[in-house]
Amino acid sequence: MIGEDMKRYKRLLFVCIAACSLFLGGCGETLHELTAEEEAVIVHYAAYAVAKHNIQQKDGVSNVYIPEDELVDDSQAPEDTQSPEDGEDIGETQEVVNGVKIADAIGHGSELTVTYEGYTTSKNYVEDGVYAVDAAEGKIYYIMNFTLTNVSDADVSVENLTKNMSFKLVSGDLTVTSMKNTFAMRDLSSYVGTIPAGQSVETVLLFEISEDKVEGITEPSLQIIIGSEAKNVIL
Repeated sequence: MIGEDMKRYKRLLFVCIAACSLFLGGCGETLHELTAEEEAVIVHYAAYAVAKHNIQQKDGVSNVYIPEDELVDDSQAPEDTQSPEDGEDIGETQEVVNGVKIADAIGHGSELTVTYEGYTTSKNYVEDGVYAVDAAEGKIYYIMNFTLTNVSDADVSVENLTKNMSFKLVSGDLTVTSMKNTFAMRDLSSYVGTIPAGQSVETVLLFEISEDKVEGITEPSLQIIIGSEAKNVIL
C-alpha cells in the first residue's frame, strides 16, 4: 500500500507541476506574469486535487508503523486488469436494488436533494478555466449534470471519494461506466466538500462514449455501484 500511495502522490505532483507549467510559460515564449487572483486559483486547485485523492490527508504527515507480517511484496501483487472499451460491464455479480434516489444512495437522503439537470456532449470537459480533459480519438464525453442542494438546517459534509462508488449509464444495449480519477472537483462520483445549509453545488458525471453511439442514447437510466450492491437510480 505504501508503494501505491507513493506512486499516486508522484502522479498528483506531476499533474500539478504540469498544470502550473502551462500557465507559467511555453517553448521559448516570454513568461506570463500571473496576477494574484490567477496564482490563488492555481494554488487552490492544485492543493484541492492533492488533498482530494490523499486518503491520509486527515492525519497530516506522520510516521506510520506497519507490522512486518502485514507488509506486502509488490513483486507478487496481482496485475491490473484492463477495462473493457467504453467502460462496458465486466460481468460481476451484484445485488440490484430498484427505485433509489441518489441522495439516499450516497447516505444523505434526509439532508440533500440531487436534481438531474440534463446532459451535454463535448469533445472536452473544462472546469473553472483551470482543469481540462480531452476525449480520446473517436470518443466524446456524455456529461450528465446534477445539482446537490442542502435542504437541512446545518452544513453537510459530502465524502463520496471514500465510498469508492461508480455510476453506469444504461440505454438499450449500451452500458457505460463513468470515468474514474478525473481530478475534477465537481465529479459527483468522487465529490468531496461541505455544502452550507440552504446552498447548492453543481456536479457532473463524465461518460466517454464512441461518437457513433451517442445518437443512439434515448431515455438513459443510471445505476450507482457501491461495493457489491448496484442501485437503479431515479432521475
